[in-house]
Amino acid sequence: MTISPSQFILKPNQSETVMLTFKSYESGNFKSTIQVYVENFIYHKNILVNAIYLDYNRILIDKSGGEVKQLDFGTMYYGESKEIETNLVNNSPDDLEFKISFKNG
Repeated sequence: MTISPSQFILKPNQSETVMLTFKSYESGNFKSTIQVYVENFIYHKNILVNAIYLDYNRILIDKSGGEVKQLDFGTMYYGESKEIETNLVNNSPDDLEFKISFKNG
């Protein structure tokens, strides 16, 4: 994460636009704290920064929000049925058409 500008002087009744840029090369949660200090004063403010970074793709997620990479029904007996509930998510900025099929083997 980068902050630009990282230092500046504000005159009375003035504001400054600060650009925060975040780029990650792997999926996951990002948490950090930005510390804002006022020079010549014993004052600082913490700003909490949270980001959840996901690759653009189509994914299955479970009820707790974790990515599902495999569906394991475990041991089953003849005539028994089991269900696994997942959500199919398109986290890209584009509309996508989905087709789901079952492949034996």
